[in-house]
Amino acid sequence: MDTVAVVRASDHSRESISSALDMLEPIDVRSDESIIVKPNACYHRNSRGIVVTDLRLIEGTLEWLKERTHRLIVVESDNRSGSADHRAEELGLTSLLRRLNVTFRNLSREEDLHTRKADNIEFHLPKLVTEADCVVNLPKLKTCVGTTVTLSLKNAFGLVSDRSKPSMHKVLDKILLEVNRSIRRHVIIVDGIVGMEGNGPLLGEPVQTGILVTGTQPVSVDATCSRIMGFDPSQISHITTCSKGGLGKLDADEINVLGEEIRAVARSFASPSFAPLSVVRTLGSAAKLYLSK
Repeated sequence: MDTVAVVRASDHSRESISSALDMLEPIDVRSDESIIVKPNACYHRNSRGIVVTDLRLIEGTLEWLKERTHRLIVVESDNRSGSADHRAEELGLTSLLRRLNVTFRNLSREEDLHTRKADNIEFHLPKLVTEADCVVNLPKLKTCVGTTVTLSLKNAFGLVSDRSKPSMHKVLDKILLEVNRSIRRHVIIVDGIVGMEGNGPLLGEPVQTGILVTGTQPVSVDATCSRIMGFDPSQISHITTCSKGGLGKLDADEINVLGEEIRAVARSFASPSFAPLSVVRTLGSAAKLYLSK
């Protein structure tokens, strides 16, 4: 049975992160192991704290990891909103990593690659990722147009080095399966202190959820988070595809949830929608995002 921990947290402190991780089976990180840390840094602004992984969660996670290994690299790749380097600089991630003496790598600049294929779509994963001992995945608790939710499985799409990712969305479920099963070991910490509902991953509205969710099996974590958000994970195609591919459990009866019960922290997140009221809310969210500094 897979284990997922759900803890209440009012902040992104080191103590909150440690308590969430300590509920899992002991996470053994040896001093000689290489660790890739993948936050959600999909945009260069974090309007209302709901768009990207909070820098405080990244900082606390890196501090926890630095006590165990010095071989840490934080990664992101280019996307439609621009280069990963620009986003990291604008978000303040670059200066945070400089202060912590942790390396940042733009995966779209990597040259040592593995080629993968999903149906007739070819894509590339850096050997930096596939040969790492562990990938620490730090997604945001968000809804997403096209996939309903964007959690750990979808956040791993940012490990693909290719810049032309939009063309891959027609086989996204299979690509996410290939990407996530290329990872040797998963550790996941979902930033759910403030979530996003509606037309994410950029233009949603905040939901005060006040939780961190941790686990080592991405499907089990994403299925649990989906239930917290009020969605049936069996109706979310990329989660079911990855479940069939052996990346965790979909059935709630096969997931041991520690800490808070799902019903105690559940919120009814608004689904992505282009109904008139949702469009109005999306326009308001767009103004807040694009006019924010």
